[in-house]
Amino acid sequence: MTGLPPDHPTREVTDPEGLAQVYAALLVPSFPPSELVPPEWLTEGVASGRVAVLVAEDASGPVATSVSEQLGEGVVLLTYFATRADMRGRGIGSALFTRMLHDVRARDRPTLVVAEVERPDRHTGSEAFGDPAARLRFYGRHGARVLDLPYFQPAIDEAADPVHGMLLLALWADPRVEVTAQDGGVSVPGPGLVATALGSILEDETVPSPEGAVLRAAAGVPLVRLYAVEDYPRVAPSR
Repeated sequence: MTGLPPDHPTREVTDPEGLAQVYAALLVPSFPPSELVPPEWLTEGVASGRVAVLVAEDASGPVATSVSEQLGEGVVLLTYFATRADMRGRGIGSALFTRMLHDVRARDRPTLVVAEVERPDRHTGSEAFGDPAARLRFYGRHGARVLDLPYFQPAIDEAADPVHGMLLLALWADPRVEVTAQDGGVSVPGPGLVATALGSILEDETVPSPEGAVLRAAAGVPLVRLYAVEDYPRVAPSR
């Protein structure tokens, strides 16, 4: 079911030593400090059963990882997804993404699977942290759509700032909750679904902000529109 080449087997990581290796080898080099939770979050989340970590590896160690988190009833967040810089473009990320989504749907039975990504019009790429435009195209090739929300990532701790210029993607939505308008546009329910996800994410906001209030309101409308990833400029930024 992995779809990964035999020289890059994948497995779920649950032991503290393995999680520490994934954190140091893949997460730290792939995400700026403002977007990276402390390592304790990973070990505590896995121990509680709220967080699941998959890793693809070879003789050199971990080469790609996915970290998913249950946000509440019916919603799962792909918190982190990273491929080692020297292994990108080989299909490993695509295969791991497919395995992750299969496992999440089988284990958590979600209605919605989401992920945070940087807006290409607000963030520039780098060799270390990757290209936001390429990342968005990657998710688009796997069926992701952009939720019409002025999204930002709350500060990960009291010493950090919120990360604005972000998008919230719907990686997968249960077709039974999708609503198609006369113009062909597709939406998903706000109350009880998108609002649930946003409530879980924004509970980490150390100080309530005007942007947070606007985001909560946008998630609480009856239907939240989904756009193709190439249409992301139609989504208003958080500031």
